[in-house]
Amino acid sequence: EITKAGDAVAALKKSLKPTATVKRDGKFNVIDAAFVVPGDLVLLGSGSAIPADCRVNEGEIEVDEAALTGESLPVTKFQG
Repeated sequence: EITKAGDAVAALKKSLKPTATVKRDGKFNVIDAAFVVPGDLVLLGSGSAIPADCRVNEGEIEVDEAALTGESLPVTKFQG
């Protein structure tokens, strides 16, 4: 019982850990969002969670800012 509960908690923590897809050294890698630094190019998909304070380089995108602002609904972000 205790082992199962511990495993369940560990799995839940792992699933809630935010990640980011960043371009470094010319290629994209998935990293822990805590390691995103200024200057990283973050790849976002529509409806994706924002792992850090970001600026949209081109176009527009609907994103989930819950991790940053607590906002539960997707927000449309525009270039700039």
